[in-house]
Amino acid sequence: MAYLFGPRTRWDRLLAARFNFVHRQALVLMLPLIVKPWSLLVLASFALLCWSVRAGWLRQWDILGIEFLQSFGSTSRDCAAVSLGWIGSPELAIATVLILAWWLWKKVSFVHAYCLLFVFALVTGIEIAGKQYINQFPPYAYHRFCEPGLPSALLTVDMPGSFPSGHMLRAGYLLALVLKWSWVNLIRRRALILIMVFVLTAAIAVSRVYIGDHWISDVAGGILLAWVAALWTDLSPHGEFRS
Repeated sequence: MAYLFGPRTRWDRLLAARFNFVHRQALVLMLPLIVKPWSLLVLASFALLCWSVRAGWLRQWDILGIEFLQSFGSTSRDCAAVSLGWIGSPELAIATVLILAWWLWKKVSFVHAYCLLFVFALVTGIEIAGKQYINQFPPYAYHRFCEPGLPSALLTVDMPGSFPSGHMLRAGYLLALVLKWSWVNLIRRRALILIMVFVLTAAIAVSRVYIGDHWISDVAGGILLAWVAALWTDLSPHGEFRS
């Protein structure tokens, strides 16, 4: 049978068999994580939030929330909020995910690394699709201009909508992975890590609303999507982490 670029060679068949094996192993690894009750619950919550944002049901609460947070505005808080944005910046998230994928490849398996990259790419695609099709208008009227100007990222892409928050998605995903890994490997420090992750996640969420880049519903969507991604990611060579 003719191949796309000529006859299939032995190496073509070996490569195809290797990719088929990786895909099957990835499905075996991820399917139990996807159908877990917590994963389905968070995914359903994200879907319900998408529907509510699309219908405009949360707009009044979004406006009240951003006006309340900005009532405490100051130059120092502006700079602190923008600085927190680096945690969810695209360049930091991509670099961290690539390093983690390399570590999983070397220490666990190529399939674990493949699943990590697949999940990260999948939720990034969902984020872009949400901004394109849910198309929630960003809070431009509430945007704060910080002095001195501090860029929140080097890689910026203009999107027509603001839901879900990409910064919150990436920051929440990385922090959730830290919590997930430490839950087994740092048993005596579980409470401390949990508090630190919760405080940092809340601080980043508040900062994105405070500087006027996102509505509260945007950061809520980013957090839920980050939790979905974290629940679908397995960092353990012995299967999903258990307490």
